[in-house]
Amino acid sequence: MPRIDGVLISRSFGRYVACAAFGFYALTAAHLWGFDTDYHRDMTAEALKKSKVTWSDTAIHEIQDANLCMDLGVQKRVPKNDEFNEPCTPSPIYCGECQETRPERHFDGENIRKGSAWVRELRDAFITNVNEGHFTQARKVLGFALHALQDFYAHSNWVELGNRKVLFSELLALDSYEARPGAARYPIIMDPLMIEGKTIPVCDKAYVGKVATYTLNQYARARTPEEEALSRGSRPFYLLTTGYFAPTAIDLTPEDKCAHGCCQVIKFNTNKGIGKDNPSHDGFRDASSLALDHSTQFIDSLVDQLNRPPETLQDLYNPRAPGDPIIVPAASRTRFGSVNQGDVYEFRANPGGENLKIVWGRTGLFGLGNPIYCGPEGTPGVNPSNHSLWVTPPLPEANIGALIASIYPAECTPGGQEPCNPIESFLIGTGVRRPMPASGQLFLLVNDGVLANNSGHFKVAVSTVRGESRPIAQVRAGGR
Repeated sequence: MPRIDGVLISRSFGRYVACAAFGFYALTAAHLWGFDTDYHRDMTAEALKKSKVTWSDTAIHEIQDANLCMDLGVQKRVPKNDEFNEPCTPSPIYCGECQETRPERHFDGENIRKGSAWVRELRDAFITNVNEGHFTQARKVLGFALHALQDFYAHSNWVELGNRKVLFSELLALDSYEARPGAARYPIIMDPLMIEGKTIPVCDKAYVGKVATYTLNQYARARTPEEEALSRGSRPFYLLTTGYFAPTAIDLTPEDKCAHGCCQVIKFNTNKGIGKDNPSHDGFRDASSLALDHSTQFIDSLVDQLNRPPETLQDLYNPRAPGDPIIVPAASRTRFGSVNQGDVYEFRANPGGENLKIVWGRTGLFGLGNPIYCGPEGTPGVNPSNHSLWVTPPLPEANIGALIASIYPAECTPGGQEPCNPIESFLIGTGVRRPMPASGQLFLLVNDGVLANNSGHFKVAVSTVRGESRPIAQVRAGGR
């Protein structure tokens, strides 16, 4: 499995982002370096809504939160926060260490090649988690990836170089990209390295009042008309760079490099850099437009790479909102989610105290015109053991019409054109707590061999049993 610091699939991202908030780190969540969090959040939602598949509000909210966890860190008061296959709830205060200690995750400090590798690892982790049924983890790493690629446009000089198209597939391969001076298509990539004891200059520094102001030199931006005329058509060096980030008011930018920009949020600037975080910065509109376009294309490219039937991906795009009861129509199966053998769940029928009943048999018992009403326990004494004419139901020993669960293989679709038989079924009735007898797709239904003849529905509440009750939408799909 792909890993970076154990983050992607191995569940330890919380150790990185659960950082202290003190001093200058304790800033409000709405004012950050990178695209401000409001812009990250809005941009992520817009990209998901523009994508080729429909993401539910719950899925969008999870991905937005994961995106913000990259800047804000983890809200430590939320139980199980950011464990493997659990959502990441961001802290309400800013975590400067989260950005300072992992600059490649924000394309900061000329960590462009490492940032490229980071996004590529997240892409691979998304696909792996989806294929293994870890849908919450997949949404989370998608949020991480969207944050990083959005930061590329906010933190680099890609826009200042005159580019108005996204660096799409190339962004995931910059760690292996090499360009010669004067390359026609893409610039030379700067690294946070000393070359022959010196850095390559990309920014000029001057003071405007007490504020250190950094401006890109002519090799790190598009040339002005005057510079173009003086060059007589000669092709210049183009240098791709990003600003150096500091979470405090102390300017630690290396000589001849660019600052990201610091501290407008606390009502004064100590340095003005090349970051394009909000509309007050030059280039924000172009950077945010490219970041949105790239986010949408990235999401669609991931969807295209998923090797799963669309019917089996509803848990990815449309996770159930926490606390929502499940409607189980008597005339069809209701897909509930992916489960692993041994995970323990509690099922409760009609949790709101409703006296819901279903009708099985459109023409009644043995076609006699007497439709049968029953609750989640089914019709007492009516089962194939004493009515031999019955079409065998999934659970022959249980009453007809009873509320049951069936686990199907992950790779098949019940009721589809290809044969798809349950691995195992079990009775829910009015309620049950039990470990899952097998791994696969969990469906809820009534115990009947001919579902189409039924009407009505039950409601079911499902929670996990891991020391606390949690909704199925947040259940981990893999063992820990």
